[in-house]
Amino acid sequence: MSDSITKGIHALNINPAQKNSAEEGDSFQPILKGGVDSDEEEFYQDSLDSVDFTSYQDALPQNNANSVDSPSNQANVSQVDSPSNQESPLFQGELKPKKEAVDQLKSTFFPRLRRLITKLHLCSDPARLSNDPALYLQRILDFQPKFSHTIYHIKRALHILCPDKTIYLPKNDQPFQELKSFRICQFELYLSCVLWNEIHEFIQAPCASIERLGLSRVYSLARYGSIPTTWTPEDTSEVLGTIDSAIGCFTRSECELVLWDWSDEKIRGINKSMKNCHGLHQNEPVIQIAKSLLPIMKLSRLLLSKLPPCCEERLPHFTEMRTEQLESLEELPRKVVSCFGDFVKDLITASMQREGHHIHDFDEKARSLKSLLDSSSLIISLHIIPLISDADSFPGQNSFKTWHITWRDQFSLAMENLMRTIRS
Repeated sequence: MSDSITKGIHALNINPAQKNSAEEGDSFQPILKGGVDSDEEEFYQDSLDSVDFTSYQDALPQNNANSVDSPSNQANVSQVDSPSNQESPLFQGELKPKKEAVDQLKSTFFPRLRRLITKLHLCSDPARLSNDPALYLQRILDFQPKFSHTIYHIKRALHILCPDKTIYLPKNDQPFQELKSFRICQFELYLSCVLWNEIHEFIQAPCASIERLGLSRVYSLARYGSIPTTWTPEDTSEVLGTIDSAIGCFTRSECELVLWDWSDEKIRGINKSMKNCHGLHQNEPVIQIAKSLLPIMKLSRLLLSKLPPCCEERLPHFTEMRTEQLESLEELPRKVVSCFGDFVKDLITASMQREGHHIHDFDEKARSLKSLLDSSSLIISLHIIPLISDADSFPGQNSFKTWHITWRDQFSLAMENLMRTIRS
């Protein structure tokens, strides 16, 4: 998909006969395979700064708090490059090139991509193009080498981080610190599944504006997708937000990334399963199992809603957890909702059968549910609660630690009761 971005740029084929003052910018140059030297860099910056964007800048949403330049993200920089780590052969051999790639993405290429997208959005505004097409067409042409250069180096950095998608990244990777597979896989997912698609659509917007104004030779965009009807500042803001999210894969703490998907939507999924428990037919053994399952649902819902606020304070950038544990904790809400949904679905089916039919099958489901929540609770106890306790700015850490101990006791009792009900 990222290759189609370049194709979309080439679709801006300016017709000099239509506007001679667009100078020699008949078509975009091929994608650059190298860097931009200092003189060229100054030229691009001077060209961009020569345009007055002030009147339109307020219409475009500004960089949000997740930007790489925000103080909160700068504070999250890890201590990977400490002298002791630099002396490690593992760091020198495997981590150093990856860390350098991440540093370049955070400090140079993603911030530059943000600026280019913002200014390209402003230059391709139909009102500006109509008012002074020569100026803004030339500016758009001037963006192409720098845009191509930036995309190329982002792809190059991604290849350093993920050299071969057919080879699974290590899951037992505590020594990798901020460069564990957990982070890298999330970053690659943002780029391949979200950002390239959004930039592809964004690039088509100026193509559409220029063609509608009759400032380009006839050049079908059908091969690159449909021409968007209207591109708004909100659409551009969405692209910028995706860039910030991609940067966030390396600037947020591991706990933030793990709990990112612990949303209210998952809690609503548990609520739905609880509601479905009340729709069972008059089958007493099944009804008793459902009644025993309800406390476990409530306890699970409580855990999913209680932990995220406790991790809102600044926590260490990386933990002692390996990727396998991080992924397990991240997927907990989805697995819990799915497990309860399947459990209740089978209860409804069993309630319509003869009494006692397949009641023993629920024993395996209960054991799977217990294993899932027990393992996650253990990870929380070993790796997250100590971090919360070490956060001096968090006022209620002792109460959460006590609360979690009580929660585990209550969960064990509820599971014992469920297992006893199933086997009775």
